Amino acid sequence: MSPYADQGNGAEGSGPYYRQAAAQLGWADLKFKHLADVRHYPGIYQPNSVLPADMRVGYDGRTIKDVDRWVATRGERMMFVYGQNDPWSAERFEPSKHDSMLFEAPNSNHGALISKLKPADRAAAETTVKRWAGQ
Repeated sequence: MSPYADQGNGAEGSGPYYRQAAAQLGWADLKFKHLADVRHYPGIYQPNSVLPADMRVGYDGRTIKDVDRWVATRGERMMFVYGQNDPWSAERFEPSKHDSMLFEAPNSNHGALISKLKPADRAAAETTVKRWAGQ
């Protein structure tokens, strides 16, 4: 439960990430409509819920929309490796046509890795990374 421990969510720990998620990146919005009548804390699964009060902020979706547009139109040499079972992958970045690509690791979750890709995808990803590195 360390991500939810008070000690690590200040400015020196995970706080900056959660603050940026609350302000700019967004967060998975789990509606649970079928549980509405039994949910006692419906807003608890939000980044502000783990931040100290002085770090809480409102959401402005303009930043992530701008990033998404840039990635899709101008991003270069970008590789996205998503896990097949990652709920965060519902809103994927779509890579541009400028030497960028997207892969999905089967049976993986949020921590998807190139090493977990299908063999052909893994080979393509590794070849690309080596080429980008000048090898």
